[in-house]
Amino acid sequence: MSKPSKTSAKWSSGPSKPLDERIAYALRKGVSFDQCIVTSFKRCIEEGPPLEGKRRLLVTFFVVILEHHRAISHLLGAGQYATSARSLMRPLLESSLRGAWLSRIATDDEIEKADTKSGRYPGPAKIAKLLDERDNSNYFTETVKEIDILNDFIHTGHEQLSRQTNGQPYDTEECLNLLNKARSIFAGAAIAILAGLGRQENAAFIGDFFKVLDD
Repeated sequence: MSKPSKTSAKWSSGPSKPLDERIAYALRKGVSFDQCIVTSFKRCIEEGPPLEGKRRLLVTFFVVILEHHRAISHLLGAGQYATSARSLMRPLLESSLRGAWLSRIATDDEIEKADTKSGRYPGPAKIAKLLDERDNSNYFTETVKEIDILNDFIHTGHEQLSRQTNGQPYDTEECLNLLNKARSIFAGAAIAILAGLGRQENAAFIGDFFKVLDD
């Protein structure tokens, strides 16, 4: 009778080992960045006009993006849920792309159509191309190249299952890369949405703060 395959599954609900100090440090930096962005959005809401139309839609997108980003951080902070954390990268990326598109590119008619139950958005690759053409960069185009592998994780595909079958847990470097990538996507979305809400100074400040954290 063949032996069962190894698995990286953790059957206890608590952390399997003390959290690596580098991950703990990255999480602390993330909390500071998170608080800075949330403060900017609170001021934007309190000091600006009523939340209607595009303004309401953009703030709602930010709340969803914020929750995805925080969930990834909390899962990695628990010390053993990197698989689930990585599965959240696709909804984080797609909601960020859509938020940036609504903020920077979408026409009033497209925004009105998007803000319905049957709302439609361009695909990730199309949005990335439009954003990069606007900014004269290739950041978004390079980022969406990861969509296929992220799709594998969100739908429990071969890549995700093989890691479990082979008993291959995420190491510290992979967790750090995941945290840094999530923070980068979160930052880009927050900057784009703040700019779309007319808070260019806040958007610029967030961009500068991110560069300091990323050093």
